[in-house]
Amino acid sequence: MKKLFCLLIPILGLLSCSNELQETLHMAIAMSNESISFPTTEKTKIETDISNYITKIKPGNTSTFSKASNNYSLTPYIYKGDTIMYIANYTSGWELYSADQRTPLIMASSETGSFDMNDNTMAPAFKSYLNSVAEELYQIKQMDTTEGETYGLWKTVSIQNDEVDQQMIEVAPRAAGTQPGSGYWVLLSTTTPVTSTNTSNRLTSTRWGQGYPWNVYVPFVQGSATQHCVAGCAPVATAQYLYYLHYKNNKPANTVTSATYQASSNTYNYAGSSSSIWDQMAKTSSNTGTNHAATLIGYVGKSISTKYGSSSSDAFISDVIKFINNVGNYNYKLNAMDYSYVTKELIAGRAVYARSDDSNSDGGHQFIIDRYRATTTSSTSTFGWVGTDNYGQDTNEYDENGNVIGHSFFYDRENRTVSYAYSMNWGWSGSNYDNTYFTASDNSDWHVDYHFNTNRQFLK
Repeated sequence: MKKLFCLLIPILGLLSCSNELQETLHMAIAMSNESISFPTTEKTKIETDISNYITKIKPGNTSTFSKASNNYSLTPYIYKGDTIMYIANYTSGWELYSADQRTPLIMASSETGSFDMNDNTMAPAFKSYLNSVAEELYQIKQMDTTEGETYGLWKTVSIQNDEVDQQMIEVAPRAAGTQPGSGYWVLLSTTTPVTSTNTSNRLTSTRWGQGYPWNVYVPFVQGSATQHCVAGCAPVATAQYLYYLHYKNNKPANTVTSATYQASSNTYNYAGSSSSIWDQMAKTSSNTGTNHAATLIGYVGKSISTKYGSSSSDAFISDVIKFINNVGNYNYKLNAMDYSYVTKELIAGRAVYARSDDSNSDGGHQFIIDRYRATTTSSTSTFGWVGTDNYGQDTNEYDENGNVIGHSFFYDRENRTVSYAYSMNWGWSGSNYDNTYFTASDNSDWHVDYHFNTNRQFLK
């Protein structure tokens, strides 16, 4: 399958999505040895809500399968005797929907192909992973309480009575003086979603890299008197972050001003201290002052014990943290990626130092998250009450088949969702990837020639 993506958002803190398994998401689901069964009873409320989402909400989206959302099949997946998910196959593409409103509505999707439950080629590791997802969903559904706030996209198609502002209910004249009693709200219509995008300004102004002219004050490649080693991602990211912190907080206030080569040890010694040297550093390779920036990069590299090489130069993040804290009087610590916290930092105008490992085992990378894009989607959902009023009377109007054709109670809810994506200063001399946005989620593929999807961390 092409353009495949995974939306297995952590469910109440219980689930996580392995990026290594995302690439096999084109395979069919066979989560247990139990066979799939197909209930013949009338539609459940969950099925109705999912159908309403597909037919009334998705047409307002722009994805491939939304354009054919009126032509679909909805199949329940039963695990240990309980329907935990529904599989929606479209003309092209598919989606997995949760069957519990306390969890994300859409669990996984693809814009191409179909979801074949009997595909025998599914990788054992992926089958095991999906089994664990099924078990978590099953356990959530078995909880004694069914209380809990309606989650995410469910809010566009479903609402619980305790979430309703009773003062805002519209009452038909025939039901004047009453209010909803026993029953539930059902989606009647939803306005076409309106999407707006807000992109922040960049928080870092430098675009330094690992090659020339940024590496002229790092050791030479072994056996060469002309070729310098690459500067390394850690020294470049750290130097750019110190430059950013200097202008943000005036910490550090000073830095070195000169570099002197020591042939006997193939190293540079760095000297001097100035508060004005920052202003002389080039921001890009086309500016004057690249030598001053290169001096800082070389100084940082030596200070964090960088192991230099012709194609790769490495340093430990622990040495980076120690150095930043020492020269700037900070107290940074390494933390597992927290997208909510990072987003708040970016909104507050504070760039974030981060690192991640390549999921294909091609090593790690250190970089700066310095920009965000917020995508806001708004719509209004109108619900009608199915059931009795507070006096036990059903005042809805029905047709001869028992279908409600006139509701006595109506309720409008404004839906607003905001998703965030980050742009990075990758430390590659301002490559095109610096203008690429990556979804703020563990399930997003941060693909920049490498796949920086595992062990994402940041300084806090």
